[in-house]
Amino acid sequence: MVSLGLGKNMVRSLQFWVAATGLIEKNTKGSYRLTEFAEQSLSPESGKDPFLENTQTLWLLHWNLCQGYGEEKTKHRTSFAWYYFSSLHAHDEISPSDALESFDRGTDRGGKKLSPVTLKQHLDIFLKTYVHSHSPAARATPEDALDSPLTSLSLIRP
Repeated sequence: MVSLGLGKNMVRSLQFWVAATGLIEKNTKGSYRLTEFAEQSLSPESGKDPFLENTQTLWLLHWNLCQGYGEEKTKHRTSFAWYYFSSLHAHDEISPSDALESFDRGTDRGGKKLSPVTLKQHLDIFLKTYVHSHSPAARATPEDALDSPLTSLSLIRP
């Protein structure tokens, strides 16, 4: 926490997202290590894309996010929204109200029921991962001005 300058909750969030994107995994001692994928793509010394500029790397990160929800033998678990939209949603358009209804029905498959607030947060995070934020007035801090690198994939358009 000290070396990154992050609080405990932000460290947990960072840990979740780097695991969900396939960049870290637990070793046999229970601590984390970089995956071969992380070393080959993002390593400053030997990585093919250390600054995350290659669209192919972004597609691999997206693919990793879509893997593993509720699977017992996977190396990581991911947000229900990624599982839903990559495996269950069969339509070209996303309606937030329809998505939340489907989320509510579908979370039973994952083994635990999620609250409506959590489901809405999953949907919001999913959409913010892929849709550019065009409203600079609504951004309170410089961090709010940053979009996810995955927005450049143009998977979702408003």
